[in-house]
Amino acid sequence: LEETVAIVRALLAGERVTHRGRYHTVDGATISPLPRVPVEIWLGGTVPAAAERAARLGDAWLTGQNATDEDLRGQLALYREAAARAGRPARPVLRRDIYVGASDEEARATVGAVLAEGYRGTGFDQLLVGGADTVVEALRRYRAMGFDSVMVRHVVGDHQQMLRSFERIGRDVMPRIRDL
Repeated sequence: LEETVAIVRALLAGERVTHRGRYHTVDGATISPLPRVPVEIWLGGTVPAAAERAARLGDAWLTGQNATDEDLRGQLALYREAAARAGRPARPVLRRDIYVGASDEEARATVGAVLAEGYRGTGFDQLLVGGADTVVEALRRYRAMGFDSVMVRHVVGDHQQMLRSFERIGRDVMPRIRDL
């Protein structure tokens, strides 16, 4: 991964790359066309070593989707320390699966059925699930923990439920978290 990131960064910068490393050999490679806007490299990971590596090499750290709050606190501290040592800005991105229901009860019942099928080996504690008030409160807790950004994926597979959840996120959640 470390070799790959160095090669990709050089190519994206428009450099002609020649590299002979442990894992890759590249001879005079270039890419065309070059990106019109800067490309960020986000590195994800679920263990402390991944957070440290993301701080050294990446433009952001994407947390593990099933990380507990306790794990997130420890990994976030490690990530920030490693970014400071590397002279890089810290940009932690919380990764969570989400479902915003019409109410807490509806959301828990809907997602409970998905969890009962063994959804990704996780539980409610690692998900953003509930009515809008509950999800907003959870996002406020994560903001206080130190996360400025969140990437979500819907828990439910049913297209109509997903669209209704997206609607609630746009209408009932986003306006309340924009200025956190």
